[in-house]
Amino acid sequence: MTAQQTANAPPSHLPLETLELPALPLNTHNIAWSPDLELAVGADDSVYIFLPHFSALSPADSSGNAGLGPKRQYHEIALHFPATEARSPEINRRLFDAVAKEFPEIDEGVYPSLNAGQGPIARTGGTLNHVVALAWSPCGLGRMKRSVLAVLTGNGTIAIYCESSLPSNAPSLAIRGRKARTLRPLLVPWCVGNGCHVPVTAAGQAASSQEDSLPHNLEYITSMAWAQQLHAPSDGALLAYMTDDDEVVILAVQAQHGTLESGHGPGGDWRVEEVARFFAGGPHPLIDPLDPDFVPFGTPFALKWSPWIAQGGSKTSLVSYISRNYVGFRRVTIQDNWASMESPAVDVGSSDVEGMCQHLATDAFVTWEDKVWEEQGNHILRGIVASPFSIQAFQIPLNSDGVKEQIPPHMTEHCGTTYAPVGVDRSLNPITGLVIHSSSTLEQNPTPLFSLVRLAATHLNDDWYQTNLPLASDAKTRPAWATDILHAVGHNLPRSLAYLPRKSFAADDSDPEEESDEDEDYEDWDPEAFNEDFAGDLGPVKPSEDAMSRVHTTRMRIWGLLASPGGGSMAVFATEHDTIKPERSTFAGLRCKILFGQTRHADSDGQDGVANNEHKLSTEAQAWDWMYGGGSAPPGTNAAIYDFGSDMLKSRLMDVSAAQKCPFCDASVIPTETHSRCTSGHTFETCAATGVPILEPGISNTCGVCSSKCLRVDVLDKMLVQLPQRQEILAMISPTFCGRCGGKFED
Repeated sequence: MTAQQTANAPPSHLPLETLELPALPLNTHNIAWSPDLELAVGADDSVYIFLPHFSALSPADSSGNAGLGPKRQYHEIALHFPATEARSPEINRRLFDAVAKEFPEIDEGVYPSLNAGQGPIARTGGTLNHVVALAWSPCGLGRMKRSVLAVLTGNGTIAIYCESSLPSNAPSLAIRGRKARTLRPLLVPWCVGNGCHVPVTAAGQAASSQEDSLPHNLEYITSMAWAQQLHAPSDGALLAYMTDDDEVVILAVQAQHGTLESGHGPGGDWRVEEVARFFAGGPHPLIDPLDPDFVPFGTPFALKWSPWIAQGGSKTSLVSYISRNYVGFRRVTIQDNWASMESPAVDVGSSDVEGMCQHLATDAFVTWEDKVWEEQGNHILRGIVASPFSIQAFQIPLNSDGVKEQIPPHMTEHCGTTYAPVGVDRSLNPITGLVIHSSSTLEQNPTPLFSLVRLAATHLNDDWYQTNLPLASDAKTRPAWATDILHAVGHNLPRSLAYLPRKSFAADDSDPEEESDEDEDYEDWDPEAFNEDFAGDLGPVKPSEDAMSRVHTTRMRIWGLLASPGGGSMAVFATEHDTIKPERSTFAGLRCKILFGQTRHADSDGQDGVANNEHKLSTEAQAWDWMYGGGSAPPGTNAAIYDFGSDMLKSRLMDVSAAQKCPFCDASVIPTETHSRCTSGHTFETCAATGVPILEPGISNTCGVCSSKCLRVDVLDKMLVQLPQRQEILAMISPTFCGRCGGKFED
């Protein structure tokens, strides 16, 4: 949306259109939204990334394009790249150079035949690999303060993907015919796990329990999770991962990005250090898989961070971890004085703050409510544990001086968690996604408001979508994605037509000019011949009965559910399957769809069912919810925000703006709010941050949200060389954020 278009609020929420892609999902929870609404989907051995589209057609658009309707919320082109390449430990050498530590040498012949872990499959060192889990980091680690993507693969390695800082003449994947953010190639600046290790701080070394565990280069990572945004001056983040040796490791991650000319690497300069490590095996000892009472367990979604709680000069969070039939909660505290590219002060509790014995099957997970409650002087954190066949809500009062008695080691028979509870209404359809919505008060909502989806959706089961939102049973408040799935699984045809061979089942191979109506496929159908072929052992089929009975033709598998950062919309990754004939599940891909819908419910602390947490959101997230989720308008829609876009800054640069001369006729340039014009009629863009006319191409950055242009800091530095307040003014100007709306620059 241009600056002129953003001045007017959209007449209604823009529709969220379905995305389709040929992929082969191999795991659940394989869809992730970044804080800036970049969408990542993990399937087979690769990852798809979609970039959001913030342009909207104005109701007063007179260009003749109004009849085309609103554009998609995502660009048609997606970045698709393989994510299962085995990487050399040499990739982490720069991490050791950054902290002046010696890089551990690798024995000759060890790489690339490294194997890791204790499982019989993992330690074989096989070449089979796939995407297990993916997660976006908080803002600040990528270029232009964006997020980076962490991908956990089946060989026990976490690879970090970030945009490269290629020179301007380097090839990149651009979207033709449209002003849009360039899809730059992604680089892997560092990895961890399966032979790739990172430096360890002195505090992390002292707290490490590595003495009796596997060698560092044999670590096999089974789960990972990013901590929520710290809002630290260093823009750093914490990454936790769990190994198959039941240890949780916490990494402190920081990055600096710049141009190649400034000495930065293509993937930026990184400081990654292990700051803590603790045992997370739980109170239940492992038993032999051949034991009659052995129940499979294990999950790649074992870790999750709670929201941060500010306490004095520090912040505290709880890390939930899942072991065998146990959910533990460990306190992690970090000091606020985390300086840029320095090691943080991180303290991890010696024992769990709370723990729960509960029967947990494979792929169990925890979801935290994104809110900290206060009651009687205590901070209360709430969440839900999915087994994943059933859910259990919990809340933990976090007292600064409270001491919890630890659960002693015991067998699962003693706490009754070996098997699932008997006599409980329990679905056998596993939960593949759960979202906790915002709520008003603890008294009004003692249980978190949630929506969940289960793996299988057919016309025979109705538990694939469950929610406790107020008025959620009303069809008007049902999310659009749920309605789409309901219509798909409810589609049916007469049995005589459903089993009739079609001309073509491959939609991608069909020619639109050669497509025929559905009725033409059946115009030569002979009911009597069909009855003879279809009868089989059941005898002849009567056209008036079985042949004309209805057959449901579609079933769905739902692989993941997530909510936007502002909570105004949800996305579901699903595959559509034929119930009439068997399908080929090959790497050519299934019929995959990403469905969207708005989140509407009666009880919320925001307006009309949208969470009121804009202070936590980036401008991109606020713009998304404003356009698609019914949220409030983002800052900068009608006025500029931030100090570097203030009227005070523009007033201090009025003399600089007035001194600019037209490069074509050398006439004076008169700056206005959005455009500048010389006395001869030549028009130029105006810097949204400073109000200075932009007289040349290639000296400004374009906002990815409102499309405003801002002069680069190095260009302004040359303009202000004669001003005594030069350094003070430059400190007020951001090199990465738009001066009008605060959105991130495209490049």
